[in-house]
Amino acid sequence: MARTTSLTYEQIAGAADAITVRGERVTTRSVRDELGSGSMATVLRFLQDWRNRSNRQGQAVDEMLDLAVIKAINTHIGLRVRDATASASER
Repeated sequence: MARTTSLTYEQIAGAADAITVRGERVTTRSVRDELGSGSMATVLRFLQDWRNRSNRQGQAVDEMLDLAVIKAINTHIGLRVRDATASASER
């Protein structure tokens, strides 16, 4: 008898987004650990969907933004990372 899935795509996507925001690597195991339960097969299936959707959204944003805006954003992020790294090194 097959077991029913108690996890939803929304739960997996939420966990993956939370892991991403923390700057950690999103893996099947990290998502399962974030949720505290669930089969690896179910997590993997929904995580693949999340990655596919994320890639499509990223491509759409890249197509909509002007190259100068993308460069400005990347420069700003680079400066913030540099400043945060320098600040952390001082501590």
